[in-house]
Amino acid sequence: MRKKGDLNLFIGNDIVALSSTQKPHPRFDSRVFTPSEIKQIETQGDTRRWHIWAAKEACYKLEKQRDPTLFFSPIEYEWFQEENCLKFRNHATKVYFELDSELNYVHAWCFEPDFLEVAVQVKRAFDVPQSLAVRSVAQELICSSVRFKEWAKTLKKTSQETSVLEFKQNSSKVPKAFFCGFEVPVSLSFSHDENYVASAVAWVSAK
Repeated sequence: MRKKGDLNLFIGNDIVALSSTQKPHPRFDSRVFTPSEIKQIETQGDTRRWHIWAAKEACYKLEKQRDPTLFFSPIEYEWFQEENCLKFRNHATKVYFELDSELNYVHAWCFEPDFLEVAVQVKRAFDVPQSLAVRSVAQELICSSVRFKEWAKTLKKTSQETSVLEFKQNSSKVPKAFFCGFEVPVSLSFSHDENYVASAVAWVSAK
């Protein structure tokens, strides 16, 4: 059992701009999807393809945080529609979706069940580099949380009011958030496609 406040909890998210998708190579589906997934795509249409693809990408990002040596092999991740989950090496992960038919994107995210709070947000970025835009979204999600305010009070730093949130990657290239030199107790996942950016923030502990 995990301990409360364990920072080794993981989250993944992925966004697909449907306007950017093209008819895939004839062998794409057989390399990426299982027979049952291909059947879903054939019966439910192209949008289902990108639902499943986004789910696989999100789950991979979660698993990559757990095991930095992991390589992405999409066929190993199998989508079970009835259970609304993805299975990887006999481990099931529930996946959540947002399909915006007006803005034309599919957003998928998944996380481990022990988080205290999870927040996700999608925005469009036109005049700002995606790397900056996606971090700006994450900053909004973190700073607007009551948990952040409660946690920041425990730091007892006189420089809090002038401090800003910083994002850095660890040795495994996993994004981390820092405030006043302390790591904020959240797990992060960033994604972007075309002019869409998506951030997922999950709180481990407010203490």
